[in-house]
Amino acid sequence: MRTKPAPPTRPDMDAAAPATPARSARAAAGTELSPVSSWIAMPWSVRVLRAFLGITFVFAGAQKLLDGRYLHVGSPDFIGTQLSGFAHGTPVSAIMALLEKAPVTVGVAVALTEIAVGIATLLGIGMLTVAAVGFVINFT
Repeated sequence: MRTKPAPPTRPDMDAAAPATPARSARAAAGTELSPVSSWIAMPWSVRVLRAFLGITFVFAGAQKLLDGRYLHVGSPDFIGTQLSGFAHGTPVSAIMALLEKAPVTVGVAVALTEIAVGIATLLGIGMLTVAAVGFVINFT
């Protein structure tokens, strides 16, 4: 009778590895990780990626709010001009045409959403939701 091989395990989650404070505290309390302990619990490669994405989103949103041309009608960088340009030849042209009717509101909403996605990524809050929202922002 052949025995079933053990499933592969991740090296950073090996049961034989010494327990880190984050792992033992989470196991004892049975709760989610805090922002600090979630950073400690992940490998360096993921920390770098998470920090890069979080900072990039915060910077992109802040840059939009701090750039006077982004919300200024008539500027080549005006969000309304960008929405008009994107509305032609895109599969989501109907949505872009609708958003084009309130460009300043859309511009502020996009900037604040980018900042929120960046902060949530850095803090580890709602990661699946944040990933989906970040994808939608970059996709449209």
